[in-house]
Amino acid sequence: MCGRYAASRKPEDLTGLFGVEKWEPTETL
Repeated sequence: MCGRYAASRKPEDLTGLFGVEKWEPTETL
């Protein structure tokens, strides 16, 4: 996933897209 795209999205949206239960910003870095 592109970092710029992720930065432009809300964490709630990303969790919905990836289908994860817990959002971990460090996981995507």
